[in-house]
Amino acid sequence: MNIKITFCLLLISNWAHSQFKVYSNEIVSVANDELFYVNEALLNEGTITLNSSRLLIGNDFNNSLGTLNSTTATIELVGGNNQNFTFGSNDVVKRLELNKSLNTASVLAGKLAITDVLKSTSGTLDAGEKVVLVSTNSKTAIVEPSSGGSIANIVVERFIPAKRAYRLLSSPVTTTT
Repeated sequence: MNIKITFCLLLISNWAHSQFKVYSNEIVSVANDELFYVNEALLNEGTITLNSSRLLIGNDFNNSLGTLNSTTATIELVGGNNQNFTFGSNDVVKRLELNKSLNTASVLAGKLAITDVLKSTSGTLDAGEKVVLVSTNSKTAIVEPSSGGSIANIVVERFIPAKRAYRLLSSPVTTTT
């Protein structure tokens, strides 16, 4: 009887604290063009280097104390859980994709800069004005034609060269209506 109770308590304890943690001074590096899928809460206090790979996150993500090297990578939000994201102050990703089957992904703190593409297939993202489509003198991030999903509270930058002139700013869209 004691063995069953101990086992049940151990199982519940393990389930309640299930997370993938990168400790301080540790480095997780993902090879180019590889897929890194994390379905547990991901807590990064060290360094995650994604190279030109793809990170699929199916649960919470906290990078407030870590370093995320992902300037040429794709991050995809997946799964059916409600998710909370805390980014560092200068996290950068090439591509962000929203592909959740249910519920909402919410950005609580930090800043995620997208340099190339934002794509929404399904699900909901509340960016909390902490996700930015970056614009520079050489390139502006775009929202790729999307098949579904909902994205709210995103920041869109527009690079304007230092020249005194009248400019009409608008947000171009393509639609069937």
